[in-house]
Amino acid sequence: MKYSIITPVYNRADCVARCLDSVIRNLQWGVELEHIVVDDGSHDETPKIVQNYADKHPHIKFIPFSQNRGTNAARNAAIAAATGEYCIILDSDDYFVNEAINFINSIASNQKYMHYCFAADDMVEYYQSCSLLMGKQKAELTFENFLFEEVTGDFVHCIKTETLQKYPFDEDLRIYEGVFFKRFYREAQKILYTNRIVTIRERNRTDSVTRNVLRNDRKQIAKGLLSKQLLVEWYGEELSQKPKGVSILRNAYKVMLDCNLLIGNYKDAMVCKQKLVSIGGKVPTHLRFVYTFNLGGLYFYAGCIYVYVRYYLLRSNIK
Repeated sequence: MKYSIITPVYNRADCVARCLDSVIRNLQWGVELEHIVVDDGSHDETPKIVQNYADKHPHIKFIPFSQNRGTNAARNAAIAAATGEYCIILDSDDYFVNEAINFINSIASNQKYMHYCFAADDMVEYYQSCSLLMGKQKAELTFENFLFEEVTGDFVHCIKTETLQKYPFDEDLRIYEGVFFKRFYREAQKILYTNRIVTIRERNRTDSVTRNVLRNDRKQIAKGLLSKQLLVEWYGEELSQKPKGVSILRNAYKVMLDCNLLIGNYKDAMVCKQKLVSIGGKVPTHLRFVYTFNLGGLYFYAGCIYVYVRYYLLRSNIK
């Protein structure tokens, strides 16, 4: 069976070779694979480094973008080019352990499941605290486990290529991936988790996209709003069937109300407020105040000040 390793990369000249080398080391197991690397318009030496590797190693397919289009656009391009039965998502600042592919293949080669999850080194504490995972070497999870947030942690994913090609990532949403992964879980219905670390991940970079989502960025606020709108649109009916799901919907409407007020969209804020109340939710006092007196602009700038002060204090503590 063949695997497609999917790696989007952007300005990672300092670490992309480590990622590429980790896949090369896994060739020793004789498992058929391809490593599809899509450069998202890097301005550093990343494209040159990857091209040099691709020239020497036929399993590496290099797709360079002429301009930055976002992580999800790069992922989609790699997935569209994939020829393996399964895709494994490996970020450019992460790397495989030496036996990763051999172990993944030993589990996934029977193709009993459409979606397999494996452990990442930075999530061990969560795996040990989750009631569905703790103390288990393997666990069969369901779409409902993820939908109702009984399992919320991050994993290393090995997913049927046809599933990823059927449900491409939204290219405007760079870090709100959970809403898309729920579609993958729903397609699979049953997901096999195996408690074995297969990747080492770096998540403390100052330029990591997860650090760029701030309340003082209206574009990011709008993207956060869209992610909740998709959650309600795609899964609202299923969520409404259980009390836990209704609670998730209430939280989604609160976030949507908050986001709409921050960007000054009072008409949609009113709709969110009504939806929240209709399912037994309560509008937080501060949001009710902002909505009643049309103080979205002031609310936004207060958030900017809060973020600035918090950032300044954090930097002061680091020094």
